[in-house]
Amino acid sequence: PAALVAHQGVLIVAVVAFPVGRPRHAVGWVAVAAAVPVALGLGPQPVVALTFGTVAVASLLRRGPVSGAWPFLTAGAVALALGATWLVRSLDPFLYDPVVAIVGYDVILLLAAIGFPVAMRVVEDRSTIGRRVLAAEGLTGLAGLSALLADALRDPSLQVYRWDPAEERYVDASDEPMAWPPPARWRPVSDGDAVLGAVAYRSEALDDERTAAAVADALRLALRNLQGQRELERQLRDLEDARARLVATVDRERASVAAELRGVVVPPISEAAALLREVVRRPGSDDQSDALAVALGELDGASEELMQLVDGLGPDGLGNGGLTRVLRDLAARSPLEVVVDAAPTAIGDAAAETAMYYACVEAMANAAKHASARTLRISIRRLGDALEAAIVDDGVGGADPRGSGLRGLSDRVVAIGGRLRVESPPGAGTAVIIRVPINRSSATQSGSGDTRSPGRPRRR
Repeated sequence: PAALVAHQGVLIVAVVAFPVGRPRHAVGWVAVAAAVPVALGLGPQPVVALTFGTVAVASLLRRGPVSGAWPFLTAGAVALALGATWLVRSLDPFLYDPVVAIVGYDVILLLAAIGFPVAMRVVEDRSTIGRRVLAAEGLTGLAGLSALLADALRDPSLQVYRWDPAEERYVDASDEPMAWPPPARWRPVSDGDAVLGAVAYRSEALDDERTAAAVADALRLALRNLQGQRELERQLRDLEDARARLVATVDRERASVAAELRGVVVPPISEAAALLREVVRRPGSDDQSDALAVALGELDGASEELMQLVDGLGPDGLGNGGLTRVLRDLAARSPLEVVVDAAPTAIGDAAAETAMYYACVEAMANAAKHASARTLRISIRRLGDALEAAIVDDGVGGADPRGSGLRGLSDRVVAIGGRLRVESPPGAGTAVIIRVPINRSSATQSGSGDTRSPGRPRRR
């Protein structure tokens, strides 16, 4: 007869060790110790029922609703069956039917046996959380990763943090540090000796070792990927900043060369030409007059070519609204009929207005050389922290945005964080729309029109 109750001790051990095959905490080992006298039939039936009831409650509390479902239902059903049988037999022996009691007890054991592989399958499904998370679409940063894991584990409080090596702390998706001390339930994630991040949670889901291992694997890959993305973004920002600094340096050098030509080279040539004109007016031989006229023509030609070169290097006074004046001076010398329409608020820093100037020069040159245009209109306005210009001509259209002139212009605009768009349907003229960011502080400072000190562009 003692062998008939031996299975109860084995069942306690099976419930406590589910699903990994061994107890995972001190309460489990206490239950295993209690299973020994139960298997030997040393305890009365009420004590055995109470033992199963305690195991059922402990399983649900310590494991959560997923991994603790089968242990709770199995141990709880056995506790109810044993307790009810003992209670009926004690209160009214005539109502007690041993056949009903034994059949009911055997049905409970049969259902427990059927439920065991089902419960294991559910737990195995939880171990695939890592693959499901990594395969999910829309995984964007820590916020997306936290949302996916919280949904998969049914834990709205779950939060994933990454390790910031520069600050030596855990931060969330908004780069806010994790509150310290850390929450009671949290697991660091590392790859060897390298700390990658951590996950804070409240549910019992991650107490299951298979689930915790799967989540750790998924987080390890995701955080590594996120770390690589952030490094690429940092390198991209450094590259963009370097391009902007290179453009600014080139503009400063060009402005410096242009200023030196205007101040050092052009004046002596102009003075020499003026002196020759005075000499030509004096009476003399025809040969002398012809020679002086030739020399004067050469000087005038050299002066004009030099001024064209200086204009190509860029004018003075760009920045703090100087663009409008410079463009109107340029329009007055253009072979086209050019209208400059600038809003009073169309004021930018030196970098923005320099980019706009070269865009207008390139558009005017293309319209005159290739588009057979007669008129050209330049409209400039301020849009928040950006300066926008629309250069529209009435030429033949069909401009190739991939041409060397427009491509170089686009590279210059993009280098300072701007955008360029070309609309040129055949037969309908060409429109070049440029938007460049403005460095607010540089655009509002007095005297910031000095092109030798362009401000750093604001990134949009």
